Amino acid sequence: WISVDEKISTNTSIEIFDMTGRNVFSGFINAFSRDRKIMTDLTNYPKGAYVITTTLGNEVISEKVFIR
Repeated sequence: WISVDEKISTNTSIEIFDMTGRNVFSGFINAFSRDRKIMTDLTNYPKGAYVITTTLGNEVISEKVFIR
């Protein structure tokens, strides 16, 4: 699961990129939705490094994750 804090007041987009920059997942969380989670199964992705980018309004947060 990818989830966002209950206290957000803006819509949120989530993207996952492989290390070549290819977008392998895109999702959207509505700020007014009760369930602020996106389910994605990373177990079928090839092993390696990925970047998860979360955009909340004008703020962009990126984090590198590794699938082993």
